[in-house]
Amino acid sequence: MSVAIPYSFFVEIAMKSTLLLSAAWLVTLLLRRKSAAVRHLAWNVTFAAVLALPFVAMALPALRVPVASSILSAGAIFRVDALGSAAQAAPEQTSQGEAALEAKSKPWTAAKWGVIAMAIWAVGAAVSWAQLLIGLAAMERLRRRAKSLEFAGLASMTRQLGIERQVSLLETEEGSMPFTYGVLRSTIFLPADAKRWEAERGRVVLLHELAHVRRGDGATHLLARMVLGLYWWNPIVRAAWHEFLKERERAADDLVLSLGAGASAYAGHLLEIASSMQSNEALGWAAVPMARRSQLEGRVSAILDPGRDRQTPRRASAIAASLVAILIMAPVAALEARSDPAQANVVFQASVSAPAAALMKEGDAARELQKWDRARAAYVKALAVLGSGPEKAPVLIHLGLTELAAKEYEKAIADFGRAQSADSSKTSEAQMWMAIAQVRQGHLDAAEALYQTALAAAEPKSPGAATIMELHAQLLRQQGRSDEAKTVQSEAAGIRAMQAAEASANKPAGPDVYKIGGEVSPPKVDVKVEPQYTEDARLAGYQGTVLLSIEIGADGVAHNIKVLRALAFGLDRKAIEAIGQWRFQPATKDGQPVKVKADVEVNFRLL
Repeated sequence: MSVAIPYSFFVEIAMKSTLLLSAAWLVTLLLRRKSAAVRHLAWNVTFAAVLALPFVAMALPALRVPVASSILSAGAIFRVDALGSAAQAAPEQTSQGEAALEAKSKPWTAAKWGVIAMAIWAVGAAVSWAQLLIGLAAMERLRRRAKSLEFAGLASMTRQLGIERQVSLLETEEGSMPFTYGVLRSTIFLPADAKRWEAERGRVVLLHELAHVRRGDGATHLLARMVLGLYWWNPIVRAAWHEFLKERERAADDLVLSLGAGASAYAGHLLEIASSMQSNEALGWAAVPMARRSQLEGRVSAILDPGRDRQTPRRASAIAASLVAILIMAPVAALEARSDPAQANVVFQASVSAPAAALMKEGDAARELQKWDRARAAYVKALAVLGSGPEKAPVLIHLGLTELAAKEYEKAIADFGRAQSADSSKTSEAQMWMAIAQVRQGHLDAAEALYQTALAAAEPKSPGAATIMELHAQLLRQQGRSDEAKTVQSEAAGIRAMQAAEASANKPAGPDVYKIGGEVSPPKVDVKVEPQYTEDARLAGYQGTVLLSIEIGADGVAHNIKVLRALAFGLDRKAIEAIGQWRFQPATKDGQPVKVKADVEVNFRLL
């Protein structure tokens, strides 16, 4: 299976998790006057939702919504990225260097970039989860080896907090930080010198650790650590983690104060413990330490504030918060945004005699491999076959493209000029390529004038005119003229949309096509082939998205492929060729494979 599938899934999950966490930040901001326990509950359900997000996204059918004024046309959407190198390769030097040149000139595909992104993500997640596993192993080893510690009043304090399960109290080395560990078997660890503490200090420390047991912080700590490991690359997750820790300790402090501990005395004990006792970082990966020095100032301030809300949410509130999180997370997990369809584009066509066409085909193949000398020789032979006349114009265009790729800009412009002179119907195409050559040299003003000339010579509202507009808009954006670029791009989109309606009308849907949903399960991609950039599109610096409508048959093959949003320079053809090689697990109805309609977005991007 293609790597692009998990890579695209990773990108979507990154965006959706960020959306959920941003919503949580807003919720906690609105709850700033509520108790720390309420805010910590919000972070708990958010982390649970974010951890479940990838699994829910895979399980739920897609929920598609329009972006801007778009209308969705298919029951399923698949995406694939086709990346090309914007850099020009050096001209071919020797025939012996052909293999090396071909290897160097091949553009990086989406699969390669996907492998890199996924590898970096996986390594970071593995490191973070390895830390968690090390911490768990260290805690289990410590729990097995530590001695039991007797502490007067433990049983009564446990009952006072409403803790029904047994809580173990174990001894660690002197000077170590008190901490709590465990999900099903809760254990509190106190330093050996706790035996010499004054009674009040021992009581508030033990109450604080029992508060963590009562609140189930051992379990939620592990949950949040798993989320931190999975989304380690997201700074919003790391910031949320720090808020989670802060609110957790303040919630435990509030519970201790609600049981009658004096605020000033409790703050003093907390400062003394934080300043005199050491916390083992590895143990902190899996356990809940009593104090972190980075949080002390805020905690002490909250403890001494008599106006603080210190209420603990009831179980019903936790259930309600979880339901709200599910109601928000499920649609976000299923969400897929789409933009509006446009029309297929027919790129400039060439019409030459059969022998010359064969030579052009040979030249085109060499040019796709960036073997400029071989391509140049084929085109020169084609010109010799054709002699004089308008039929040599297409060959001159292709020869000019070869010179343009080889950075022989003046030769390229001369070839385009010769093509225009040989056949006036090629004026628009020739002027467009001259503009591209000027852009390559950084002559943007000259390029703009040529684009305007090319557009004036093009057939109005034709695919060729739309292509020139798109390139002109690209140049305007490069010049910082974004408003003008939007106007030109909008006009090009209108031409594409008009052509789209005609193409759809001429190619109706096949029979027995089911809609996905209800009893019809969605298809899944088994084999995904990434489309490749064409050399012409790379030369033009041309980017965009091809939108295809397909019917996925019971045989798992794409049929009745339509181009709904087009790109020029052969990118439509590359997209269709690649999608034709995809293989799906077909949709099913009542357990039987059926034909369904789907859309495929092919994103062509230059690096």
